[in-house]
Amino acid sequence: MSKTFFIDILFVCIFLFFGCTKEEEKRFILQASENRIVEIFNLGEKTAKFKMVIDGKDLNNEDNIVLYVKNMKDQYENEPLEMKAFRFVCDFTWHDELVTRHNWAYSPYVMLNSLGGGLCGFRSAVLTNILIKLGFKARSWCLEGHVVTEVYSDGKWKMLDPDYGVYYYNRKNEIASFDELCADASLITNPLIKVVDNDEYNYIYVYSGRMAKLYSSIDDNSLFNVDYDEMFENVELYFELPPGAVFSFPFNKKYAGNFYAYAELSIPAGYVGKISIPLIVAGMKGSSVVKYLENEYCANEFEVQTIINKNTEVSFEYDIIDNPKGMKIYYYINPLVFMTYGKTEFVLSGKNIGDVEIKNSDRTDIQFTLPYQNTYLYNRLDSLLSDFIIDSDLTEISLDSVFLKNYFDIILEVMTNDDELPIYFDLNSFRLDLDSLAKSFRQDSITDYSGYFSRDNTIKSISKILNNHIKNLDFF
Repeated sequence: MSKTFFIDILFVCIFLFFGCTKEEEKRFILQASENRIVEIFNLGEKTAKFKMVIDGKDLNNEDNIVLYVKNMKDQYENEPLEMKAFRFVCDFTWHDELVTRHNWAYSPYVMLNSLGGGLCGFRSAVLTNILIKLGFKARSWCLEGHVVTEVYSDGKWKMLDPDYGVYYYNRKNEIASFDELCADASLITNPLIKVVDNDEYNYIYVYSGRMAKLYSSIDDNSLFNVDYDEMFENVELYFELPPGAVFSFPFNKKYAGNFYAYAELSIPAGYVGKISIPLIVAGMKGSSVVKYLENEYCANEFEVQTIINKNTEVSFEYDIIDNPKGMKIYYYINPLVFMTYGKTEFVLSGKNIGDVEIKNSDRTDIQFTLPYQNTYLYNRLDSLLSDFIIDSDLTEISLDSVFLKNYFDIILEVMTNDDELPIYFDLNSFRLDLDSLAKSFRQDSITDYSGYFSRDNTIKSISKILNNHIKNLDFF
């Protein structure tokens, strides 16, 4: 055979290889939907595997997250890169109760694509890790009750608090360092420039004596470890939909015991095989048998708290080995990344997506609330308590123990007599937290907390405390 023949065969093989492995691309435009919930259907006969970019926002891996921050438009003239990273974490994550205490949630990939919410340590760790990937020297500090980030830029260290969305200035009108704040508490309680508006919920606390004490009590301040498993640095978000499967997102609970949002993967009866979607699983439903990390579980008995949340090891792969009636897998999905606004473009790129379709959901059994919106809980408390809340704009507020006890007694009585709240929340433990909060107010003589007694802030405060005492009712 001639040399030319072998070259021709080689080109054919190369063509066939790349022709068979080339990803398809498919675009969809969705119009505005009242509840913003989206459903993706795989109407084909093969498992579809694809990446998804919504309105050009591609955070599907950690490299793309870093690239997104670099390409953010300036919010003001010559906005520094470290401040864009700070704004990015503030905008795309929110303060919430923990899903896990393990450091896999320090991963920017996991937080930005899946969880979305977390306490101060996790939001600080994500910011610090993004700053390091951007080339900065950065670290997190634990203040024994709060965690913040510090970044080295322009020849000095700067403290950034992504959890409260605040930073403070020194007397040179520079962003203050951690050490400067520890040495001079008045930079917090009497700020030279306020970056949090006085109508924001956290305004009183970020400039309070309690916050200043966290810094000035230096004996319990220490560096906070932000390391996480390097496997997450190489994860890329591909969705896998078996034939006949439906992927619905984002939605959350009626009484959102926080703002975490979920996606539901509905798998039809008869499908068996591996499913790999790199999002954190929040629950399962069905009589199917699933193999995860070498152990077999019935979907209905898949205890997420023990199997995932309290586990140092996380896998994104699940092997369905028996599925006679169909099943559902629920994932945490960040609504601030995966929500839709009005007319929205979806770009899918991957395999077997020719028969994939996207539409707005018409389901009535699920709903969607964003972290910055008033929740169902807020609205219910508002309707119950409005007649009993003392508005600080109209009345001089006294924080003595007798006043607070009587005031909280009235609030608790109204809530206890409601026909829903005692079902969903442990009001006895809620009262203990309420008393603890009152004690904290009285011990901080520097700060006027009466602003928290406005109608809006009172309801927000009660909602936040209640969320810590939601009963473990079956949601999925």
